[in-house]
Amino acid sequence: MTTEEPTAPPADVDRPAVATRDGSVRLPSWMSGQDAAEPLTRGERARLVWARHRGKLLVGFVILLLLALVGGTAVLGHLTVERIRAGTQPSASPLSSASPLR
Repeated sequence: MTTEEPTAPPADVDRPAVATRDGSVRLPSWMSGQDAAEPLTRGERARLVWARHRGKLLVGFVILLLLALVGGTAVLGHLTVERIRAGTQPSASPLSSASPLR
């Protein structure tokens, strides 16, 4: 088993401009925040909010939908019970009570 000493890369190898030893480090624009100088559009803001709060918004929407469904069922059930107690039957069609065709 031989141990080789690390050798310097050949002089003709092009190193990335970001990783030079003698120069300053240059960050890409997406890391430096230069893009943040432009204001976001309404669609971009909505997309970011949805991405950040997607689970909470979805759970809240489902709960709101279930509450509306339960509330609507309760109101319609109450109205139906009140009609039955009052003795009036809800008609299936407007022609069923007085049909002139008989």
